[in-house]
Amino acid sequence: MRRYAAVIIVVLLSASMIAAIEARGDEPRVHKTAEPRAEMDKGFLESYSGGLLILIMFSILVVTLIILVPQLLRAHLRKAEMMHLENLKALENGLTPQLGDDRARVAGRAAMLVPMVVVIAAGTVTCFLVAYRADSLFTVTLAVWVVAGVVSLAAITGGVALIARLAQLQANEEEDENPPRDPLG
Repeated sequence: MRRYAAVIIVVLLSASMIAAIEARGDEPRVHKTAEPRAEMDKGFLESYSGGLLILIMFSILVVTLIILVPQLLRAHLRKAEMMHLENLKALENGLTPQLGDDRARVAGRAAMLVPMVVVIAAGTVTCFLVAYRADSLFTVTLAVWVVAGVVSLAAITGGVALIARLAQLQANEEEDENPPRDPLG
């Protein structure tokens, strides 16, 4: 599952960087000439490269979602079944079932998903900038990727800090349940 996410990020980054290189920086927008003949002399790929790039990026995204979503749902179902069986065995043995703490899991998911969504959004913005031949391609693309990097870094840092704080709170709760014994008495 994590490999697919890494592959998606690498593909989006490479496609957007290749598209930015092909656009050759901050070139002015290509205006249509009065002669339609010059436009017809171009090849299909040269004429519709921006639209094809968007189509390829969209198809990669759809195929990835078609592969990932069922796998994620199956993994969640297997995990829920295992937790249910564990709770049933605990009840059969006369123990109280343990309730899971979802706070750390949610913090970890946020720390993982936010950067992925931000990179996908930045790749999409870069793709559209290249496809429609923006006037200042390099500066806008640089700004988009810098913001994506800052947001991703903030999400990862915040998620890790939250997980650490939750672990500290959980350790304090366990100390309160098991007070230290007096060695003298």
